[in-house]
Amino acid sequence: LRSLVDLLTDSDFAHTKKVFGRNEEQFRAAKQKGFFPYDFIKSFDDLKLTRLPEKNHFYNKLTDESISDENYNFAQHVWRIFNCKSMSDYMRIYCEIDTTTLADVFCAFRKTCLQEYNLDPTLYITLPGYAFDVMKKHTNLNIDLFDESEATFYNFFESAIRGGITNTNVRYCKANTNCVPDTYDASKEPRCISYIDKNSLYSFAMMQFLPSHNFFDVDKSDFGFFTPEYISSIEDDAEIGYFFCIDVEYSPSLHDTHNDLPFFPEKKSIPVNDQNEC
Repeated sequence: LRSLVDLLTDSDFAHTKKVFGRNEEQFRAAKQKGFFPYDFIKSFDDLKLTRLPEKNHFYNKLTDESISDENYNFAQHVWRIFNCKSMSDYMRIYCEIDTTTLADVFCAFRKTCLQEYNLDPTLYITLPGYAFDVMKKHTNLNIDLFDESEATFYNFFESAIRGGITNTNVRYCKANTNCVPDTYDASKEPRCISYIDKNSLYSFAMMQFLPSHNFFDVDKSDFGFFTPEYISSIEDDAEIGYFFCIDVEYSPSLHDTHNDLPFFPEKKSIPVNDQNEC
């Protein structure tokens, strides 16, 4: 939010001005993202503190950064001009400023979208959905629709849609690390739990090429032409792209290794007779 608020001009702060505009000094302070000692507040009693915590309590574990003298002085300035009597007062002001500036950021974003694309983002559930319509409008691309005679194509693409696997692979996992002294056992092998995620999944997918028209089945007599070497040589931006329906031999030697995150997931109902194999 901080970087987005910094992009706003004075005329963009309509909601912030509506709330804080009666006091020019407060309004000026509200036009930038505030600073809060997130890790300092651990109970309701901490909110009763009648002064701003010391500078070292503003250390941000999320970004692994300390607050600068300039920013800490600004936090003290906010406390003073808003007449805060406790951390509870300061937190309320901090949240109000976050709320109004976020509203101003979104309104500025909406204004830009309407000016550039003449499409209203508030009428869309997600930004990827909005971007998809922008693409269709501004490329004037004619996308072929499947009719009843092409139901096979439709069903193929529907079945090819893959989402992320959401399940609990391991019900219990215990770390053994000196980062947690209370449970660390030096006589045992160190073990850590790491959280791994992939960023920009949506944006990556949105940058890939999409099929648009002239759908056709490759004749079976031409299947031999599609060797692994040829398939690997097809450029991502080739004029003609292909979707393949394949059979896979999944070597038993890989089953244990891939047990927690198998390749080629498939959404299907498992017959009762086969459930004992799961």
